[in-house]
Amino acid sequence: LSKENGFRPNVQVYTCLVQACVLNRKLERALSLHDTMVADVGSAIDDKFYAVLAKGCLQLHQPLRAIEVVRVAYQLPGHGLAPSARRGG
Repeated sequence: LSKENGFRPNVQVYTCLVQACVLNRKLERALSLHDTMVADVGSAIDDKFYAVLAKGCLQLHQPLRAIEVVRVAYQLPGHGLAPSARRGG
């Protein structure tokens, strides 16, 4: 996004993109947005982002993926997502 259009999306934009992916049943794309966001130096992931992503996993009948999201959100081992510099709220 930032290279193509010259702007850096914030956490709210990423959260909306994840929600759009879930609504379109593109869970792998939603999960890859997490890793993209972590790689974006200016992005600190918040609780709302993780809540939307975990709920999306459950809505799409992927409870094991939801567990991975919760594990990365709480910075616990045993997940396949990129570790994040997390902020609250």
